[in-house]
Amino acid sequence: MELIQRLNKPYPQDNVIGKISRSLAFGGGLRNGGISDTAMEILHKVFTFDYMGSAEYEFGKAAEALNTIWDNRKKYTTKTIKIPYKYKEWRDEKTLEGKGEVYIIVPNDKDNIKEAVKIIKMHALDYSIPHPYTTKEAVLLNISMAKRDKTFGWIDLNKYFFFFIDKEMFENTCEIFGIKND
Repeated sequence: MELIQRLNKPYPQDNVIGKISRSLAFGGGLRNGGISDTAMEILHKVFTFDYMGSAEYEFGKAAEALNTIWDNRKKYTTKTIKIPYKYKEWRDEKTLEGKGEVYIIVPNDKDNIKEAVKIIKMHALDYSIPHPYTTKEAVLLNISMAKRDKTFGWIDLNKYFFFFIDKEMFENTCEIFGIKND
């Protein structure tokens, strides 16, 4: 099963909510999900980890993905795509749809780029459409693109790539990982 970790904008570090959010992201697993305190401080300037509610996201899976990306960062590239999204609002059953930009940090080979784009496009559409990239917890890309959620970035914990709908988070992530933004 696919694991895609949601990422939120950072809280101010001196804010009480910011301090609390740093301690809650990974529930009962390893401290900081296995991410060092130093690395977590750097990452929290760019994004915060959304609490996913399942043990599969804890016990080092995020740390493994981040370490893999870091160790292979020279083999990563960036890509910007404009894709359609569709979300049916449950309150009034109104369908919200449009097109939006998604910024991707992905291993620089044709197959990885193609698969990342395919995964992202599928999650931007209505969840009632079956697809092979079902995740343990909701990705919320379509809801976020419709501006109905606070999630602005994601990291695929199985395929080791990032994607964002927030350009600043994307650019800052490129900077801390030393990945050239083409």
